Amino acid sequence: PEMSEQEVRKRLARKKQEPRVIYNRYEDKDIDESTRNEMDDTPFWVKACCMTLFAFCGLLCAVVVFFYINPALFWHLWEHPKSLSRFTRHFFPGSTSRPRDVKKNSWMAEASELTGSESLSEEERRYLTTPDQHCFAESEDCLESQSPVGRGHMKPIGEHRMADLEIDVLPYMLSSRDFYKHYIRQRRPVVFRDVLSHWPAYKLWRNETYLRENYGSSYFRVEPVKLYTNLSYPLHEVMTLNEFLDRYQDEPIYLDSPCHEMKLNEEILLPDCLSCYEMSSGVSSSTLLISSGNTSSSFHHDGFENLISIISGSKTVMLFNSSQSGLFYGDQFITHPAVSPIEPLAVDLDRYPLFAESHYGTVTLNPGDMLYIPQNWWHHVRSQGNTTIGFNIWWSQFSYDKEMDKEGLNEDVDVTAVIELFDRMVEKEPLEIDCHDQQKTLTEVMQGLDFSNSVIGKVVEKPLTRVLASGYEIPMLGFGTAGLFGEIATSSVKHALKVGYKMIDSAQGYDEAAVGQGIVESDVNRSSLFVISKLHPRYLGYQTTLDAVQLSLGNLHTDYLDAFLIHAIDCDDGEDAHLPCEPGEPKGTWQESWKAMEKLQHDGVIRSLGVSNFDVPLLEELLKLAEVPVSLVQNWFDPFYQDCDVRDYCDENGISYMGYSTLGTAWKESGIVDYNPVLEDRSKLMHIAVENDATISQIVLRWAMDSHVIVIPRSSSPLHINTNLLSRDKRLTEAEKETIDKLEGEIRMPDDELVDYYMKLDERHGQSRNDEENEFRVPASIPVGTPVVHKPVGQDDSVVFVASDDGIMYALEAATGSLNWLFRTGNEVGSSAALSRNGSELYFGSDDGHIYALFVHDGTVVWKFDTGDAVTASPLLASDGIIYCGSQNGKLYALASADGSLLYEVDLKGPIWSSAATNSQSSIVYVGSLSEDTDNFYALSSTDGTIIWSYRTSYGVWSTPRVTADSKTVIFGGQDGYLYALDAIVGHELWKLKTTSAAIDSSATISEEFETIFVGTSESGFLAVNFKTGKLKWSVRFRDEIVSSPLLKDSVVYFGVGNGDVLALSASTGKEMWRFSCGSSVMSSPRINSQGFLFIGSVNHKIYALDSKTGSVQWTYKTYGPVVATATMLNP
Repeated sequence: PEMSEQEVRKRLARKKQEPRVIYNRYEDKDIDESTRNEMDDTPFWVKACCMTLFAFCGLLCAVVVFFYINPALFWHLWEHPKSLSRFTRHFFPGSTSRPRDVKKNSWMAEASELTGSESLSEEERRYLTTPDQHCFAESEDCLESQSPVGRGHMKPIGEHRMADLEIDVLPYMLSSRDFYKHYIRQRRPVVFRDVLSHWPAYKLWRNETYLRENYGSSYFRVEPVKLYTNLSYPLHEVMTLNEFLDRYQDEPIYLDSPCHEMKLNEEILLPDCLSCYEMSSGVSSSTLLISSGNTSSSFHHDGFENLISIISGSKTVMLFNSSQSGLFYGDQFITHPAVSPIEPLAVDLDRYPLFAESHYGTVTLNPGDMLYIPQNWWHHVRSQGNTTIGFNIWWSQFSYDKEMDKEGLNEDVDVTAVIELFDRMVEKEPLEIDCHDQQKTLTEVMQGLDFSNSVIGKVVEKPLTRVLASGYEIPMLGFGTAGLFGEIATSSVKHALKVGYKMIDSAQGYDEAAVGQGIVESDVNRSSLFVISKLHPRYLGYQTTLDAVQLSLGNLHTDYLDAFLIHAIDCDDGEDAHLPCEPGEPKGTWQESWKAMEKLQHDGVIRSLGVSNFDVPLLEELLKLAEVPVSLVQNWFDPFYQDCDVRDYCDENGISYMGYSTLGTAWKESGIVDYNPVLEDRSKLMHIAVENDATISQIVLRWAMDSHVIVIPRSSSPLHINTNLLSRDKRLTEAEKETIDKLEGEIRMPDDELVDYYMKLDERHGQSRNDEENEFRVPASIPVGTPVVHKPVGQDDSVVFVASDDGIMYALEAATGSLNWLFRTGNEVGSSAALSRNGSELYFGSDDGHIYALFVHDGTVVWKFDTGDAVTASPLLASDGIIYCGSQNGKLYALASADGSLLYEVDLKGPIWSSAATNSQSSIVYVGSLSEDTDNFYALSSTDGTIIWSYRTSYGVWSTPRVTADSKTVIFGGQDGYLYALDAIVGHELWKLKTTSAAIDSSATISEEFETIFVGTSESGFLAVNFKTGKLKWSVRFRDEIVSSPLLKDSVVYFGVGNGDVLALSASTGKEMWRFSCGSSVMSSPRINSQGFLFIGSVNHKIYALDSKTGSVQWTYKTYGPVVATATMLNP
C-alpha cells in the first residue's frame, strides 16, 4: 500500500534501531511478521536459494580447512565413517541441543583410534581418553568403560564435560509477549547482546567519582569473600559505598546488595521484555553487584526469575537445566537451601558422582549484555578482568505455594522435590499471555515494595552493651572458650579479639592459661575488654576461693577480673565429667565462696559477681545471703530450652542473664538427644534464616540478644567466629521472634531422657524424685531370671517377642498387644531373638553376658551360656541346628541349640555387634567385627570355625551381612561409609560403593526380584543399589541417621529413622507411601505378619503395631526402657 514519506522514514528509522531478531529454533513467522516484510520486495525463493548456497559454501570451506590441519583425522574418518556422527557430537556440542547418548565402550574404542593422530591437541586427546565417572546405566558395556575417578574430579565446574547445551543469543530486546512465549514459558535462558547503552546507569556507574558523590554515604551489603566454598556461610557486613570503594581493590570483598536506594533504580530502565503488567507486577527486588573481578560464585539456583545485566567488566555463566536438579544434591545443602553442596572450584565426583552426568551451557557476558536465567535453573558465575559492575532484576512469574502445601513440601528442606513440582506446574501454564503493556520505570514498579526488614533497609541498631547491677557495662555478645584447649584456644581467642569481640568468657575448668595467652598475643588494650572467669567447684570454700582467684589472674595475665562466677555448687561424677574433683574436694561450700568473692570485690580484684547453673531456689537463697549485688547468672539457654523461670526471676531482681550453649550444643553433649536441634533444624529456624539471608546461628544469637540475653558462642573456626559476630547486624521481625519464642519445650525426648538438667539441684533441696514416678525404672516386683506369666502362649497363638533396654524379653499377643509373659535378664537387651524350627524355643543375648534359650510357652529358661561379656549381637539359628552368636569380647560362639553346649569359638579380635549369616548350604558362616587393627570381616567354616578368608575395612563392620540367593555374593556395610560386595567363596572384592556417610549401621535387605539392595546410612539417607553392579538406583535424603534395617514386602520397603519416623517407600522409585512419627528415635527394624500388622520399637519405650498399608496405629505397648531390638514373630 501507498505510504507517505514521513511514514516510510519512521519505519526505516525503526528498522535501523531495532535489527531483526535471529532465532535459533523458532520460525520467523512467530514474531512481528507484518513489520518484517513491509520493506522487503525480494521473492522468497531467491532468498532461500541464496541462503542455502551461502551456508553450503561456508560449511565446505570450514571442512577443507579443518582436515587440511588434521590429515590423520581425515583418513581415520574415511576408513571409519560410522564414527563421524559421534566425533561431531563430542567436538561440536552446539550442533545438537540433546545430551550425548552413546554407549561408552563403542565410543571409547573409536576414541582410542582417534588419539593415535599426532594432529590432535592434548586437550582433545585427554577428552577422548577420559570416560565419564558414572553412567548409571545397568549394562555391562557401561560398567566396562568406567574409571575409578571421573573426568573433572576435584576440578572447577565445567571440567567434567564440554558445554553441550545451547543458549540463544539475540542482538535485540524482545517484546514482553515474545519473551514470555519463547523463553519464560519454555524455561529457556537467553542472552540479549548490547541492549543497555540507553540506560543512564550504563553511562554513569563506570565513573567511581559519580558513585561516591551520589551514593557514597548509602549503606550496602558486602560479602568478605570473592571465591565461594562450602565454608562460605552467609557472612555479610553492612558498610557505606565509600567504605567499600576504599577497600575493594585491595581486599577480597564483594558488594552483592539489594538496592533500597530508589535513586539507583531511577538510573535503571525497566527492560522492554518486562514492560507488560503480567511480568512487571511480579518484580520483587533489584540487586547491585560490584567487585574488583576474579570472583567465583556458589553453584546455586534462584527462587525468582532473574535478569542479570553487565555495566562493566565481564562475567561467565554456566547454566544447568532445572530438570537435572536430582544430579546436584540440593537436599544435602550445607549453607543455604538454594546452594548445592558441590564445591564449584573443586568438584568431588567421588562424593557427588551424579554430577558427572549433568549437561550445561556457557555464555560470557560483556558490558551492555543482559542474560535471562529461568527460576530454579542451576548456575555458577565467574567474573574476569578488573572492576565488574552488574545489576539484577528479580521477579516472580509463577507461584505454587498452595501446591507445595498440598504436597507437604517445604522449600527450605525439600529442594529437589520443590523444583520438580515447579517444573510440572509450569507445563500447565498458558503458552501465551495477553500482555497489557504499561510504560513504567523500574522505580515506579518497585515504589510499593517494603524494604523495612531488609538488612540494609536502615542501619541496624546493634545491641552493644548492658549495664550490670554493679554499674559496669558488659557487651551483649562475647566469645566463649569452653571446650577449646591449647593452641586452638589461643589462636581462637586471638582471632576473636582481632575481628572485634570485646568480651571473653573463660573458667578454671577450661584452659585458662591458653585463653590468657591469646589475650596477650592479641595486643588488645586490657581496659577495652570484659574478661570473665568462673570458680571450679573443687575450690569451694572461703580460703580456697581466695587462692583460686589468684591462679586465674596469673593465667589470664591481668590484675583484675571484670566478672567472676561460681561455676557450679558441686563437682561432676564419672569419666567424662566436665568439672571433676579429687577425693576430699571441695573443702567448703558455695556460700563460703560467695563471701570470699565479696571481699575480693571490695578489694577491687573482681568488679562484678555472679553464679552459673543456678535455679530459682538457689537464687532465692543467694539473694538472702548476698551483701554485694548479684550482677550475672549464666545458665543453659537456647530456642528449645529458654530457662523461663530463672530469666523471669532475674528480671524481677535486676540480675543480668547470660546464656551458654545458645546454639544448641548442650543437647547432644549431655546425651539428651543425638543431634543438635538448633543448628540442624530444617523447619522454622532454617526458614527464618533463609528469609534473612543469614545462618541459623546468626538469627538465634540475634533473637537471644533481642530477648535481653547476653550470649557467648564458642568456635575454633575463624569463619564461624566472624559469622557469629555479624549476628549483631541482623534484624528480626516481631513475628519471627515470636516464632522462635514458641519453640520452648518443642523437643520431644524419650522418657528415660526426661531428666531435668537441674535434677541434682532438686535433690539438694529435698525435692528428690520418687522412683515410682520414673516409669523407665523396672519395678522391684519383677525378678531377674524368673518369668512373670500372665497368659501362657499356645501352640497356634500369633505372638510377638521383643526385648527392651530394661533387660526384659516380652511376649505379646500380635492382635492386641496384650502381655503373655515377660522374662527379666540381668542387664539391657538389644539383641533380637531367634526361634527354633518348631517354634518351641526362643534364643537371644543380653548385656549381662549370657545367651538365653527360653520356652516359648511360658518364658522359663531352657539353658543359658555365659560369654563373660555383653551380648548385643542377635543369634543366628542355622539350618543344621547350630546357633551362632558374637560377644563384645570379640569371640563368635557356635552352640548346640538343644542344650547350649559349646561346639567351638573363634576370636575375631574386636567387639561383635554384627549378627552372623550363612550361605544356603550353611557350610560357610559370615560375620564382621569392629576391629580396626586387623581384618574385620570373616568367612568361617561352619564345621570347626576355621577362617576360609578374611577382609579388612577401614573401621570395622557393625551391620549384619547378607548373602544372595545363589550364595555367590555377600554384601555388608562398613563403618567407613562403604557398601561392600565380595565374592562369597574366595572373598575377592566385586564392587564397593562410597556413600557420603561416615558409617553404615543399617543392615541391607536384598531383593532378587528388583536386583536391588536397600540400606540406610548415617548421613546419606536411604539408598537403593543394584546388587550386581553397585550402581545407585535411587536415594531419599534424611537429616537423621538410619540404623533400622529395612524390610521389603509386596514391593514396599519399610524402615525407621533417627528422628522418630517410620516410613514406607515404593521399592521401585523411592516414592513415599506413608509416614508415621513415634516422636523419638527408631533404631529397631520392622516386621510384618500375615494380617498386615507392622511391628517396630522406639527409644520412647514403646512397641508399635501399625497398619502396613496406611501407617495407622493398631496398638502400642510401653516397656520400661528404650526398644532397639527387632521383633520376632511366632505364627506370623
